[in-house]
Amino acid sequence: MTLLYEKKELFPMPKNLIAFCGSEISATISKNINLKEGTWKDHPLGLCASKEGWTANKKLVLDFYKERFETIKATEPLEIHKALASLQKKYSTVCITPTIDDFLKTGECFMNF
Repeated sequence: MTLLYEKKELFPMPKNLIAFCGSEISATISKNINLKEGTWKDHPLGLCASKEGWTANKKLVLDFYKERFETIKATEPLEIHKALASLQKKYSTVCITPTIDDFLKTGECFMNF
């Protein structure tokens, strides 16, 4: 059985792709981040990674980023990072991300902004 989206004549692949990658693709690596609740160690993520959080509690923000960087150093890219890299081998692909990690790069996805 051929699925509708598999019919290339109906859905041709574009020559250029832009992938907007949010922090969610890397957040699952940290055992202390709860995306469903939007928290890090029971603190709202908005307080851990924002100007307002920095003003209110510098130690919390510094602890958050310290743990994130330590986790990043000890972790390999996820399959999603590698999948985006494989798209670059077939199509002109640019990945736009606000994340602090380099998983797209270490997953061999090189056009990142």
